[in-house]
Amino acid sequence: MSRIATVQLFRTTNFIAFITLSCFGARCLAGESEPELIAKFEFDREAEPARYQFREITASGDLRMRPVAAQRNGADAKPMQVSAGYYLGIVLQQHRKPDGALATPIRVDAVDGQGRANARLKPAAAKRLAGGQYAYVVLVQPQDVKPEQLQALPDLMPVMRGKPPIASDSGADDLMMERMLAQSSNNLKQLALGFHNYQAVHSTFPPAVIIGPDGKPWHSWRVLLLPWLELSLGGQELYEQYRFDEPWDGPNNKRLLNRMPAFYADPIYGEGNRRYTNYAAITGPGTMFSTEGAKLVDGEPMFGGGVSERQVSDNVANTLMLGPVATEAKIPWTKPQDIPLANPFPALGAKGSFALPYEANQTKFGPFLMGDGMVVRLTQFTRHELLQSLFTIAGGEVIDRSDLLTPSGPMSRAAPAIYIVRQGGQITAWIE
Repeated sequence: MSRIATVQLFRTTNFIAFITLSCFGARCLAGESEPELIAKFEFDREAEPARYQFREITASGDLRMRPVAAQRNGADAKPMQVSAGYYLGIVLQQHRKPDGALATPIRVDAVDGQGRANARLKPAAAKRLAGGQYAYVVLVQPQDVKPEQLQALPDLMPVMRGKPPIASDSGADDLMMERMLAQSSNNLKQLALGFHNYQAVHSTFPPAVIIGPDGKPWHSWRVLLLPWLELSLGGQELYEQYRFDEPWDGPNNKRLLNRMPAFYADPIYGEGNRRYTNYAAITGPGTMFSTEGAKLVDGEPMFGGGVSERQVSDNVANTLMLGPVATEAKIPWTKPQDIPLANPFPALGAKGSFALPYEANQTKFGPFLMGDGMVVRLTQFTRHELLQSLFTIAGGEVIDRSDLLTPSGPMSRAAPAIYIVRQGGQITAWIE
């Protein structure tokens, strides 16, 4: 059992920092020391850290630096703007490799028009770095942090790479989230199998809706798909109890609303939901689910009426079919309602858009089903242009598949972070 006392939490532009004092388990009660987390700095994944080369270091602590070209992490990365203020510096030797790197607080006093900076080091850091062995520094800066909070850090800290030797209460939560994500991905793959079984027989994917005799949408693709899924999933039994000669909320069909199959529920929303779907299609002209729909003939659906694979000139592998919706959206699973294509399309996670129910490393994301049955992750950082390209079947856009993260992607990669850890009388900076 652990006890953690949080001293301070502050949000930054370039990273988020948590300062905690920690004590873990029986050793804590016995008075024995454990590794202590002093601070944690998490970098903004969109920001490119500022890199400098030392021009001059004096024993008194004066430091002059010139900028070096950034090694861009991606097309969307933006360089961090350096101005007067306090920073945490990761100091590198001449070869620029992480071996032997040190962390130190740095106060920048002025930056000229060419990006050259005049700064100050703490005394012990100045003495160590003035020897010429160290030549480069990477700066990160927390915003809205009092200068004394950075000044309180040691003059110099050895930098270690890897997972810091501190206890974590998040491991079990991460494992549980991994399991829920795996189940959600499996749900989507089961639905993909149903789509392709339907398409193999009827030469089209299911239409978004079945139109009733009054000209209004009466039935959803979620009902049409039931008999095309694995028998063990129980879809056939529900399908046989559903009546197409009345709307989805007719007297008979209402009785099925609270019997939603488990494969329409994302476990991230809990186990109590048996009514509202957690998966919806993107619908509208030019998508995989046309809202023109199919019609009823003698009270039975006219199969077909959907999009054929031949119509998807962008390739089904590059076209999105389904995405997550929150239980709070309250879309009954039999209701012919999905996410309509709009321009502009709301940001992922916003009202009227797909949900992003999962989170890892300060990134919200959700599992999405592509037309070829592949499940990918889209995040809060997914570009609007990429979304629009994925939604349409014949837009002619070139899709870079590296932009589509598979379910085993980002959660297994830790966010860039620096942990300041005290252990055995020594304070070190750990970089994951």
